[in-house]
Amino acid sequence: MKSFLNTGSYPGAFWVAGQPESTCHGRLILADDAPRIELDEMLTPGMRLVSTDGEYSCYEPADGGPECEDLTIHGRLLAPQVDITLMEAFTSSRTHGLAGFLNPSVGTQTLVGRYLLLGQHLDRPLFTCVEIGFQHLDEWAGLAGFESSEMSARTYALQLTLPDIPEAVLESGGMVTLGQHVELLANSVTARTISRTVSVRVLGAAPMTFDEVNRRILAPLRSLIRLCLGRNTQLTALSLAEEPKGPWVDVTVRSAQPQSAPIDRNRIFLPFADLGVEGIAAWLNIAPKIQPSMDQVSEFHARADHTIESMLQELTSVLEGTHTALHGKRKYRESVQGLVNDLRDVCPEATGQVDIWVSKVVTARNRFAHQDVTKHDSTASYIVLHESLYWVIAMRLFLAIGVPAETLRQRLARSGSYSQFLRRARLWLPEVYPSGTC
Repeated sequence: MKSFLNTGSYPGAFWVAGQPESTCHGRLILADDAPRIELDEMLTPGMRLVSTDGEYSCYEPADGGPECEDLTIHGRLLAPQVDITLMEAFTSSRTHGLAGFLNPSVGTQTLVGRYLLLGQHLDRPLFTCVEIGFQHLDEWAGLAGFESSEMSARTYALQLTLPDIPEAVLESGGMVTLGQHVELLANSVTARTISRTVSVRVLGAAPMTFDEVNRRILAPLRSLIRLCLGRNTQLTALSLAEEPKGPWVDVTVRSAQPQSAPIDRNRIFLPFADLGVEGIAAWLNIAPKIQPSMDQVSEFHARADHTIESMLQELTSVLEGTHTALHGKRKYRESVQGLVNDLRDVCPEATGQVDIWVSKVVTARNRFAHQDVTKHDSTASYIVLHESLYWVIAMRLFLAIGVPAETLRQRLARSGSYSQFLRRARLWLPEVYPSGTC
């Protein structure tokens, strides 16, 4: 698995899939927005015939945009020399010169795609294999294998032995494991480096479109890694294959981010060792029925520009959805009380005085549901309720995939974020969290 092309402009030749005889020159542009191709000519006609009487013809600008175009564009870049496929492309802009009224294909055109495949020309592919990289995945995995030694006064050794990672079977077909990619780097005359990058691999799954890859694999895994890290993380690399034996294609999407600085492993909430590939498989197995809860509770670590009211409103709804997915539909108060009961052996202190906490959650939910702005608790109390809901829902999801209650209890006891939440709770909402109770 390779990282994406860097942002920049890559000249090449491009054509509509299946029409290599009609090639246009231009540039692939990779920036902070969606991948696009800027063409020096028009790849699709810029004008369309409206009427003709044999002597005169009437044209109007051709339709364009995501509502009426869904193009697959193939291309060959000059440097690096690589085949590309721009998927779900549409015309975002055109320019017409005077000659454009005489020749409907004259002018320039910009095509924007939803995602870009590097390495192959594909048309409406279905993928059975997925390999994904996330920020801080290496620290989360914490795999062993590196050794260094002084063998003699003049001989020093640096060795990497890749550990065996088991595979876990998915209920929907295929299996999941961790991938390990090694690079030997000659940094300078004074240093050599062995670098290992960890990925999550799903192999031999039922054929999926790109949308299905995103919904069934990518989005659930991002939520899982966020909750395990206890912080935000973003996609760094994505590779897909139609068959387990390959070939693999690297994918460039708008949401991709570069690797970030390493983090302290001691601050990771739930490392891979506590989860294993069986836990990853269990998470993907329950994703179809509980994914909205996964996505929304993990956004706790990603949203910095939302109001506390909107975030609290969302988690009051997520709590109900989580309980419904696990236990069936109940009245809202029963759903709240049900999750509290599920976590008696994990984090009873997260809800303080249970009866009062349940009442406050129900009251907040009802106010939001009925848009009752006449009554409003303090912002500080909303912050505490929001954080408590995060811990309650996240721990319930971990229990659902088989993480032992005692493991979660130990991790909570070591978590600085959880300790800070409890301190804030005692200060800002003492009627629910009186001193000495948490």
